[in-house]
Amino acid sequence: MRSKEIFLPPMIMIKIPAISLIVFLLTINSAFADSMQAFDQRFKESYHFSEMNALEKDLVSLDEKQFRSRGLDWRLARVYHALGERAPEGKQADYYQRCIERAERSVEFLPEQPQGYFFRGLCNGEIGRLQGILQSLMLIEPLKEDLKKAKKLDPAMEEGAPCRALGKLYLELPLWLGGDGDLAINYLKEALQLGPKHPDNYLFLAEAYMELGQADLGRDTLLKLIENIKTWPDSPKYQKARKDAIKQLKSVPPPEDNT
Repeated sequence: MRSKEIFLPPMIMIKIPAISLIVFLLTINSAFADSMQAFDQRFKESYHFSEMNALEKDLVSLDEKQFRSRGLDWRLARVYHALGERAPEGKQADYYQRCIERAERSVEFLPEQPQGYFFRGLCNGEIGRLQGILQSLMLIEPLKEDLKKAKKLDPAMEEGAPCRALGKLYLELPLWLGGDGDLAINYLKEALQLGPKHPDNYLFLAEAYMELGQADLGRDTLLKLIENIKTWPDSPKYQKARKDAIKQLKSVPPPEDNT
């Protein structure tokens, strides 16, 4: 049987039969997939800046050659976005810019995957928020295009993240720049269907309802989130979401007494 030569650490030349080589490579790919699933789970369970910083260090320590085909660029972009959210004022923009750079690499090397488009759009939106809307007019259309591209490729990614981001965008944009409350609600309702355990899907939808004067629906959405959190794992993310929901609920007008 024909053999092929491959290199393995620590750079020792060995000979493996062709069929064994295929099995070996499949095993390596499976092991890598398992390690990425474990990393993704670590990300979901991380909350504090120090935890996200540790994830960044773990990723940048990997061989840069693996980034092109293994989906590491968008994972690093995701971490940089999380770091930007948690960074002190004055340092956020640097993390968001790093997010954009890694997301662009993901779009270049893996254009069929949605994450690169999503995180590029998301972090451009964060840069725009920091700069102010008048200084960020040129970012709006590219941001929409990236989020819609991500939604087209996989609307369910990150628990409905493309729909969640689009809903928030259309809710916050002024009318003269394309803001649309009804469209925002439609996107956020879809996000909630795709990600019923993501607290922001409830919080953003409740906010949209109240912006459009639908206080009863906003209140019901917040109460549903508070009730659901009781059945979810105890974590800082869910604890914060519960506090945010209770705070938001206090601003909702009481239901009308029709008696």
